[in-house]
Amino acid sequence: PRAALVHWCGHTRAEARDGRPGWTLGGGDELSEVDLLEAGLAARLVVANSCGVEEGARVARALLLAGARNVVASLWEVEDDAAERFGLRLHEELALGRTLGE
Repeated sequence: PRAALVHWCGHTRAEARDGRPGWTLGGGDELSEVDLLEAGLAARLVVANSCGVEEGARVARALLLAGARNVVASLWEVEDDAAERFGLRLHEELALGRTLGE
């Protein structure tokens, strides 16, 4: 399935099962860089709200290589409540018709 917008809130681990950065999903499953590249993405925007920021740039790169046209990801530690407020505001602005560049 294809989606125009993907928003991930979760944990980013430094290593997934193949030794590359990835995401820990509910139930302990993992999604690695290889999984992303194999699945492909057609999303206009992927928002990666996650901890484990030391790998944030690498995960963002993997998302772009997998086909995401734009990625929003944190490169430093962010408090949970601040990340929640940012995510809500971002989606409110997009729903109002604002573009990613505004």
